[in-house]
Amino acid sequence: MNNSTISSNSTFHSGNCEEIGAKSVPFKIAFIILYNLIGVIAIFGNSFLVYIIYKTPRMKSSFNYFTANMAVSDIIVQFCSIPRLVTDLVFDRVRTWLIADTMGVVLCKLMFFIQDICTAVSIECIVLIAIDRFLAVVTPTKMRLTSHGRHRVIVIVMTWVIAMLLHAPYLHFQTVATNRDGSMSCAIDWSPFPQHYHTKYMAILVTILIFIPLGVITILYGVIFTIVKRRKIPGHASSDKRQFRHYEKVKSNVLQLSIAVVSVFIISWAPNVVLWALLMTVWGWRVPCKMFPFRFFAFLMGMSNTATNPWIYFILSANYRQAIQKLLSCGKLYQHRLSSRRSKTWATRQTNSGAEADIGGQLQLEQQLMSTSL
Repeated sequence: MNNSTISSNSTFHSGNCEEIGAKSVPFKIAFIILYNLIGVIAIFGNSFLVYIIYKTPRMKSSFNYFTANMAVSDIIVQFCSIPRLVTDLVFDRVRTWLIADTMGVVLCKLMFFIQDICTAVSIECIVLIAIDRFLAVVTPTKMRLTSHGRHRVIVIVMTWVIAMLLHAPYLHFQTVATNRDGSMSCAIDWSPFPQHYHTKYMAILVTILIFIPLGVITILYGVIFTIVKRRKIPGHASSDKRQFRHYEKVKSNVLQLSIAVVSVFIISWAPNVVLWALLMTVWGWRVPCKMFPFRFFAFLMGMSNTATNPWIYFILSANYRQAIQKLLSCGKLYQHRLSSRRSKTWATRQTNSGAEADIGGQLQLEQQLMSTSL
């Protein structure tokens, strides 16, 4: 596999942008810091989200499994996106590539392939979460498709399979190309097919992964909002009424959480939709040098979605907040128990025996959590 010379069918070639690089050092430093900061926040937040779901038995639901799948994809995408975006900033060129020969071509194909399938999986999970919430509100007492563990696994695996099939052309057309100045780029070269094939392919991807999901999500949450708003509390006893109100409050919290995730997704990816539209219709797949700031801003907004998702759950979901508090309290109890073992006398143990009985169940849970987390 030898590097090919960049052709008219290669995409994302940006020409020379030295005039921007020479005058925008603060801009580049700022974006490099922001990219890495977002990456750290995304990796930590999503990892903690998966950990909470894994450690909390009562969170083994379809909603949380789809959330965990989305979190995993958001973690992986950090390792594919941040290094290449930082490299683009340093070298003032879109899709800069520094690895030559066969290994360079293989990594070029895999880097963008993995990045984009993770993005697709994240979008698919947002749709699945909306469908799950819709079914929970419309048919709360009926068995749903993903109520069994095996069905959930199949659905989650299919999100990755569909994403891989959608981006399979990357593995063929993605290649390392040599620019006119001798530098290398990881570009999509559709030769011998004409350029409009790539435009049509990307238009299909944007439709399948952006516009159709947004349409489905808007309809589903619109129906959910209407049902919840019209539903009235039945005239039962006061105890039943309190239970129903509690159920409605929990359901409303879940709905608010889901809407927040979708809203943040729309805001985060809107600049990217504009960027792709300009690339397909105006720029001819060549980012103008003067539009570099907008390109990096659009990608920054897209990356921010992967970082904000877990924190939305931590802030808006009572279940996640309670799980975090329980994990933290278990850690404090563990430290307290260790110190007590060193300092307590028999008289102190007798005095505190009642308190130890009260927290015995929590200490047992704490021991399980601490032993399995190593």
